[in-house]
Order: sequence, then C-alpha cells, then structure tokens
Amino acid sequence: MQARLCILAAAVLWSTSGFFAKAPLFEAWPKEIDGWPVRGPLLAFWRTTFASMLLFPLVRRPRWTVKLVPTTLTFAAMSASY
Repeated sequence: MQARLCILAAAVLWSTSGFFAKAPLFEAWPKEIDGWPVRGPLLAFWRTTFASMLLFPLVRRPRWTVKLVPTTLTFAAMSASY
C-alpha cells in the first residue's frame, strides 16, 4: 500500500510542477535570467528539491551509495530537459 501511495505522490508532484512553473511569481523575474541558461535549471532544481523533501520521509532506511550517482545525474538531466 505504501508503494502505491509513493507512486501516487510522485505522479501528483510531477503533474503539478507545470502549474508552479507558470506561476505569476516568475513573471517578475528579470529578463536576463529568463530562458534556458538560467531559468530551466533553476526550475528543475526547485522541482526536485520540493519533491525530495516530500518523498524523503517515506523512505525507510535512507542510504547514500555510489550507485545513486548515475541515477541522480540522469534524473537531473531529465528534469532540466522537461
């Protein structure tokens, strides 16, 4: 049951990220940082940060291993290209 709730939470977080990316808050950003070189990775960073903060308490025994480095880089590239 917990696995299904994690998948549901991930789907909701992923689906609502577009809503927050188009928030009026970003309209006030200076035009110098608008666009891919800055705004894309910045939005990906915040999307990933909030998702990890919400999902991290659901992990039973969090451990950092070397195997997670390629996974983390792949997820970051995926989030930035989305």
